[in-house]
Parts: sequence; structure tokens; C-alpha cells
Amino acid sequence: MLVNNCHIVKLLGMNYIYILEIGDVNDLDFDKLTEDLDGIFDLKVKKVGPIEKPDFAFDKIRKQYDAKKVLNDVCQISFLNSEKMLGILDRDLFAEGYNFIFGQAESPGRCCIVSTFRLDPRNVNKKFNSDLFYERVLKEAIHELGHNFGLSHCPGKSCPMYFSNNLTDTDFKGMRLCVKCEKLLEMSK
Repeated sequence: MLVNNCHIVKLLGMNYIYILEIGDVNDLDFDKLTEDLDGIFDLKVKKVGPIEKPDFAFDKIRKQYDAKKVLNDVCQISFLNSEKMLGILDRDLFAEGYNFIFGQAESPGRCCIVSTFRLDPRNVNKKFNSDLFYERVLKEAIHELGHNFGLSHCPGKSCPMYFSNNLTDTDFKGMRLCVKCEKLLEMSK
């Protein structure tokens, strides 16, 4: 019966963004994150997990996790009514050509990931600030989901779609898309 209900939800167009907790992501308010992302993308957001951390993606030489492998793993997970899948993990990510990355996404596509590792003030020798941590995660989640919807990097430094080279860039960003990116998002739906 549950499967039939999922098919009905799919047919009615009531798709979801699923937030997949990978490992134990401590100190992140997932309830607030689901509410905020729902308001920005106008899709219902559900949190699932946690699932096991992706030890298969750990690079022993770099002592970081390969974002491409983690993203591919997240893309293997699917729900009948999933529009997008956002994986969130607390492990340090890298991608070819970069020392580290905050996240990665299919662009356009269905799956994306965000690492909280470098967004957590404690990992850069600062006292934990839950508001700052949350804002950083939200901005990067918006950024990666924006790529899923086909948005590219924005030249506006206050737009979440601006490419962050470092935490200063992330901290400067706002938590709402600029007018141009908002219009592009609406056209992509």
C-alpha cells in the first residue's frame, strides 16, 4: 500500500528534496534546514538517515574523502517521489584540481553533497558558533541544489550561487538567491 501511495504522490507532482545525513552530522539543526530549503525551493524537504559514512571514498594519502565517489554513492539512492537528493556529511572533501571543496553537484541533475567539515568554526581553530555554522551550511546547500536546478556560478558576491574559494566568500554570501538567479530558478521548474 505504501508503494501505491508513493506512486500517487509522484503522479500528483508532489516531489521532495531529500536531505540524506551521511554519518553523524552533529550540531546541525536539520529541522530548520528542511524548513528553510522548503521556503527557498518551494518543494517539500524531508531528512532521512543517518547512513554509514563513506569509508570507501577515503583517500589515505590526502586524508580526505573523494567528492566524486561520495556523490556517485548518493546518486545511487532514490525514492519514488524524490526531485533532488542532498547528502550532508562532516568529512573533508576534495575534487581533482582543488585542495578542498565545500560541496559538489550534478549540474543540472538530481544529486548533490555538502561537507560541513570546513564550515564548522571548530575545524579552523575558532570557538563553535551554532548560528554561523548553520548559515554556512544553508548557503552551501542552496548553492549545490541551485546547480541541480541548472544554475551556474553567479558574479554577485552576495548571492549563494557565487563560487566560494574560502570561508570569507561563504560568510559574505546572503542566504537568498539574487533576483537574476531567482528568476532562472523559477524558469527551471
